Amino acid sequence: MGLHENSVRVKSFVAFTRGELNYRSFGFMKDTRSTVSQYYETQVYDVFVSKGSTAVLKCHIPSFVKEYVTVMSWMRDDGHIIPAEVAAGGRYSVFPTGELYIRQADPHSDGTRKYYCQTKHRISGAIKQSSSSGRLIITDPHSTFPPRIIDRRTNIIAKEGSTVELPCAAEGFPIPSIYWMRVDKKQAVRMPKSSRLMQLGGTLIIRRAEADDSGKYICYANNSLADERAETELLISSPLKASISPKQVKAEEGESVIFNCSIRGHPVHSVSWVKNLVPVVANSRIRYLSRDLLQVAPIVREDKGMYQCFVTNDFGMAQGTSELSLGDDPPVLAYTFDEQTLEPGSFLSLKCTATGTPLPQITWSLDGFPVTEGVRTRVGDFVTSDGFVNSFVNITRLQPEDGGTYECLGSNDISTVGHTARLNVYGPPFVKPMRNVSVLAGSSLVVRCPVSGYPIEKIIWEKGESKLPQNRRQQVFANGTLIINNVDRSSDEGTYRCIAENKEGESAFRDVGVKVLVAPVINPFHFPRNLKEGNRVIIVCSVMDGDPPISLSWYKDGRPFMDDGNMMVESSNEFMSTLYVKRVTYENNGNYTCLATNRAESVNFTAPMVVNVPPQWKIPPSDKSIVMGQNLVIDCQADGFPQPRIWWEKSDAAGPRDYKTIISNSHIHALENGSLMIREAERNDAGYYLCQATNGIGSGLSKVVELTVHVAAYFKGKFVAQTLKKGENANLFCEAFGEIPITILWSKDRQPFDPATDPRYEITTESRPDSATSKVAIHAVDRRDSALFSCVATNAYGQDDTNIQLIVQEPPDSPGNILATEINSRTLTIRWTQPYTGNSPIISYKIQHKLSSETWGEGDRTSTLSGRDSSTIIRGLKPVTSYHIRLMAENAIGWSEPSQAVHVTTAEEAPEGFPTAVHAVASSSNTIHVSWQPPKKDLRHGAVKGYYVGYKPIAGGSDNYVYQTVEVRQGDFKEEIILTNLRRATKYSIIVQAFNAKGSGPPCEELIVDTLQSDPPVSPNLTVVSATTSSIQLKWVSSEKDNSPVTGYYIYFKKEYETWEERQVAGHQTTYTFQDLYCGSHYQFYIVAYNGVGKGKPSDVVAGKTSGSAPNPPKRDVLLSVNSTAVTIHLSTWLGGACPVNFFIVQYKANTQREWILVSNNIVPEQKLLAIPDLSPGTWYTILMTAHSEAGPTEAEYVFATLTAYGATVPPPLSIDERRPLFYRSLSIVVPSACAVVVLVVIVIVACVVVRKRRHVDNPNQRDSRFRDDKSGEGMSMSVMDRKQGSAGSGSPIKDQLYYPSPYAMSHVPMFQKQQQQHHGGSPDDSDCGHTLRREFGRHEHIYDVPYPPKWHVDEDTYSHIMENSNIALHPSTNVYQAPRIIPIHAVRSSTPSHRERRSSSKSRNSNRLSYKVPSMGGDGHSGDESENETTYIFNREVPASYLDSHEMSEAECDRDLHDFCDKSEKFQIFEQYDGQRICIT
Repeated sequence: MGLHENSVRVKSFVAFTRGELNYRSFGFMKDTRSTVSQYYETQVYDVFVSKGSTAVLKCHIPSFVKEYVTVMSWMRDDGHIIPAEVAAGGRYSVFPTGELYIRQADPHSDGTRKYYCQTKHRISGAIKQSSSSGRLIITDPHSTFPPRIIDRRTNIIAKEGSTVELPCAAEGFPIPSIYWMRVDKKQAVRMPKSSRLMQLGGTLIIRRAEADDSGKYICYANNSLADERAETELLISSPLKASISPKQVKAEEGESVIFNCSIRGHPVHSVSWVKNLVPVVANSRIRYLSRDLLQVAPIVREDKGMYQCFVTNDFGMAQGTSELSLGDDPPVLAYTFDEQTLEPGSFLSLKCTATGTPLPQITWSLDGFPVTEGVRTRVGDFVTSDGFVNSFVNITRLQPEDGGTYECLGSNDISTVGHTARLNVYGPPFVKPMRNVSVLAGSSLVVRCPVSGYPIEKIIWEKGESKLPQNRRQQVFANGTLIINNVDRSSDEGTYRCIAENKEGESAFRDVGVKVLVAPVINPFHFPRNLKEGNRVIIVCSVMDGDPPISLSWYKDGRPFMDDGNMMVESSNEFMSTLYVKRVTYENNGNYTCLATNRAESVNFTAPMVVNVPPQWKIPPSDKSIVMGQNLVIDCQADGFPQPRIWWEKSDAAGPRDYKTIISNSHIHALENGSLMIREAERNDAGYYLCQATNGIGSGLSKVVELTVHVAAYFKGKFVAQTLKKGENANLFCEAFGEIPITILWSKDRQPFDPATDPRYEITTESRPDSATSKVAIHAVDRRDSALFSCVATNAYGQDDTNIQLIVQEPPDSPGNILATEINSRTLTIRWTQPYTGNSPIISYKIQHKLSSETWGEGDRTSTLSGRDSSTIIRGLKPVTSYHIRLMAENAIGWSEPSQAVHVTTAEEAPEGFPTAVHAVASSSNTIHVSWQPPKKDLRHGAVKGYYVGYKPIAGGSDNYVYQTVEVRQGDFKEEIILTNLRRATKYSIIVQAFNAKGSGPPCEELIVDTLQSDPPVSPNLTVVSATTSSIQLKWVSSEKDNSPVTGYYIYFKKEYETWEERQVAGHQTTYTFQDLYCGSHYQFYIVAYNGVGKGKPSDVVAGKTSGSAPNPPKRDVLLSVNSTAVTIHLSTWLGGACPVNFFIVQYKANTQREWILVSNNIVPEQKLLAIPDLSPGTWYTILMTAHSEAGPTEAEYVFATLTAYGATVPPPLSIDERRPLFYRSLSIVVPSACAVVVLVVIVIVACVVVRKRRHVDNPNQRDSRFRDDKSGEGMSMSVMDRKQGSAGSGSPIKDQLYYPSPYAMSHVPMFQKQQQQHHGGSPDDSDCGHTLRREFGRHEHIYDVPYPPKWHVDEDTYSHIMENSNIALHPSTNVYQAPRIIPIHAVRSSTPSHRERRSSSKSRNSNRLSYKVPSMGGDGHSGDESENETTYIFNREVPASYLDSHEMSEAECDRDLHDFCDKSEKFQIFEQYDGQRICIT
């Protein structure tokens, strides 16, 4: 009975499996048919995107056909099919899932198009275009927001060798940058760029994908606000291939082997091993070294066989095979014996040789019985060294009974091989003994008669007295074999005799007994039909025939039957067994088997028990609730036998009645197992459903369930765009449907947003029975409101959102990033970036340009460009001209404001004009002096680099000009050249043309010049003959080689650091004496001879010095008269040194003080006595006197002590070193030394910088400009002292001056003036609080910082005066000297005074002004005439006369007057020096 149950289960399983397969097939067919016939449409919706970001367009396919429909391509409304362009690195990507990526969205090329998707149904083959199109609404962000990834993939599966795209699109402002990283060993590593890896926008592209590319990738989107990441798992699959090495293994027992399963392909989910189709189980000998390696050690014989490794993944399976053999070879008989006929008494040796692995065993038999050893018979074997087994049978003294059929069998574990041959021994017949035989009734009996002796005439069989065969079932063969078919006990059982005879009549026989056995015969039995649960069943298994003893047993479904109280077995005798079932149940179904066994055989009979069971609920249906749009399965499963049929009905009424059968379709489908599946539940799916189950047994089952469909909050529309103009009012409205209550929240550009926080926003909400509305009113929209407003509705069952793109249009912004590129002389290229469009495409641009000197609207020129342009070329410009350029943009709303003007200067061009004022004069018989002025400024077209001066003789010369190049140099450059090596008295044609960096311009008109017949004279050699304190005598000698007549001489002279002056001397003179010179001063002289042709070249400069020296200081006792409170200075004791003293400067201080007290800085010698009162009695003082003469100053210090109040003298003062501790004594040496070193280093550095800056000599105008711009105040006030030694030579003064910082020049001192003077020249408005004096000698400059003068009044003359009044104590902060000022010569209209006049003025001391003039040289470079380019430096040491009216002046008052003065004149500006002092300069 157990066997019966098992078979039922198997059938049930098979039936269920078939049913499941049928269900799937049937369901697929039903779904396919419904899907093919189902109408569907695809949609493409508008999407918004920020300018420059990646737009993602999706093809929306209905869910019920989504698995059968694929996106083929995308196309635009102009018919253009959009390619993927991945290989070319383009802007488009079409992904396998149907999305279209448009990178770097541009409002001009992308925003004006409509996009459609084309799909194909894989089953029907139908190709459809989306019923709606999508547009890109491209906006300019007006506010920043963090990045948000809007499209990505969680998992991507691709094939090896294909091109894989990992999408990642993000939005944000500023536009986020996107980069990819790969997780490698739990660390994120930046993706390197290679030929296989590239990134287009946010899409990572992997070419020729490999299995190693599988893994986790992370997309990072980052801008200045935040970052966001998304992970993508990439799986690269490749076909699986497996192979085992070694393919074949031949081993011996005890050895070991390792099978390696080599796997190719990806991924690999599992690897399993089997041997002979049986799973390999690991044990002590068999081990898994890894999933790919299997080791068998040591090998035993059972390990041989076929080994397989199975490799699987989700896409397929592969296997590898290997065979393990133990080196076994089947036995082979290498040598056998033949049939023989021998005489009795002879010797017989039968031999068989066999080989094989393992070594075979050879056995022998005779007529089917083993050969046994005896006195005459021996059986043996041996193995040779080469693996052959030799076996033999030796028989001595053969006898007839030794004859018969001999057989040798070679056997090993592989197989058995044998050989038979007959041995005949001459002699009478002999029959060997035979064993009795038992045979099963109904089968066949085969008996061989073992006969020996030779020859044998015949062999016969007999049973009883009858000779066989007696019927057709019996057969007798000549070799003595008897066969009886279908043996029957009654007729075939008994004793049989075999008789052998020869020709001589000799015979022999043997008997054999045959016993026939009878197997049991079971009487068939059957279970009642239409059994129902609860019935009783009695089944009897009886044996009708068979030899006792017989045993009976029961099985159910192949398993031994077990009594369980409900089912039992009883046996009344050995021939019958009864099966009792008290109460039949569904579990009793099965196959029941009765097994009968005796000595003959075991037989069985099987009958099935089928119990009909009415339907019973396995999973009863129950009430369900679902949210609209979700999928639902309502279980309804029942068991029974036969299997119940289940179907569903739905009520059309409001209550549980009026049911109609549900027909499966793509929306609602009854599964084969009885459950009801509803896809994307709709509101009308709610109601009452009836599930029924029946199998024809009983009344069946049925149950009513109620389905409740809840509606989550949703919007009917997903996107709407609203366009307004700036300043208009906006109304944003969203209505959410679903079960209330519904909560509506707003967001702006994906950021939380509360409209109540902005007073311009007004929000209202309203609730209805099945919906809720929210309205946001925005008053006077502006750029800030141009954004994506999202409305999110939420209820208890879900949420949804809709987007409202508010586009506020306004005139565009001004174009930005305006760049001038490709600047030429008359054209230039302007490039710009598109500005904020105002959410309306830019229609055109307006570009304007004008001269920088003009105003907009005065002379600007305007051109209009297309809105798609981002560059243009402006033509018709002038070279080296400064222009202002600006742009304006226009959209449908209006024009933008003009952009910021760009200043551009056009490039140079070869000069268009020729030099002007060209003059050519023959300066000698072989030279011509050519001078000119530059071309007109507007025709130069760039900085003139130089000039080409061409010349050629008119008669008899070449037609080509010979050119000399005159390069324009920095500094004192004159447009002139002297053409040399010309022919005497020859006409020359001369032209001049200018050139710049771009080329040369046109030449000037031709000039014709004749060279002279003769040359100007040669200037003589000049020497100094003698000198007095006020005169120097010169002498010269004319050159003997000079044949040119001399008309006269010009003698030029100057005092050191002053300007050249000129004296004219008759041609017959050879000496000249200069009178009224300064005492003890250095002078320089040179001479120029002239005649009717012109001036000769100047002679070398010689130096001379007038007699006299600086004053000699007297002794202290002669100079000073001291009492208790005053000291008297006897000025007349100073010796003039042949040069009278002009004035004294006297300062004093107590030895305990550091600062000097200035008594006066202009004490005239005529005063004779000077008293310093108000001294402290008994105090040591030091007086510092400086005597100034024309030869220079002399300074001397005198230390004295006033008498005590009682007229006594005081002891000498201790020296500073004695008063200080030892440490300070050392400091008194170390500190000055260190300071001196530092000062020297600073001086060297400053000198190097100054020399480097002044290598190029500027023209006077440039020097004036530099002086006026100099605000650094690098210099310091200096005093002048004589140097004891002078150097005589050409161009050098005999006596140099030493400048050093005056200790009192920076002090706060009072001033005295003997009388008020009025000076010549200068402007009444020229007045400074401080200036820097700059003197230039050749290429060298000396800068002096001059202290500031005291207060003056603007209404006085240009030059202030120093007044002497010993009774007036000036404020100690007042400075001594007025700074020199630069006065252009054109401002000083009076003629330059003669040297005598200036000397007389100096002697009379009516003016203390020192003037230094830098004239513009004449044609020979030494003209004494002054031009308007000259600059006069005035050094004034006077205070205004009005100063006597003021008792004291502070620094603040000085600053105030300085500001007042400078503010009243536009020519002056205030600058602050490095030391904090301020100056007023032009």
